[in-house]
Amino acid sequence: MVIGFRNDKSIKDKVFIPAELPILPLRGTVAYPDLVMPLIVGRDRSIRLVDEANAGDKMIGIITQKNPDIEDPGIDDLYMIGTIATIMKMVKMVDGSQRIVVQGICRFKLVEFTSTEPHLRAKILPIFEE
Repeated sequence: MVIGFRNDKSIKDKVFIPAELPILPLRGTVAYPDLVMPLIVGRDRSIRLVDEANAGDKMIGIITQKNPDIEDPGIDDLYMIGTIATIMKMVKMVDGSQRIVVQGICRFKLVEFTSTEPHLRAKILPIFEE
């Protein structure tokens, strides 16, 4: 189900935002709308998330962890506001980790988590800002 779309200046900039996204927790880093940033993905759950998203619509929800020292963050370890991002590029490394480049689309608020295995998924509400 599509719950909204971002409509920038031209038709080619329309981005349809799904009602549910896989959630990628970040340690000590914050993603912002329109920002292009490289990320290193090393946790097994996160690698599966990126593989699944990259094979599909390439959209993920990025949320910062409250405590960066937690190796396997749960629902209570994440902030409630994050950034919807699209995966622009992914490279698998020899050590099993991945290097991805993402671009933020807009902020979102977590409504509820729908799954914790094999990775976090949540219903989201986009926040469109001028």
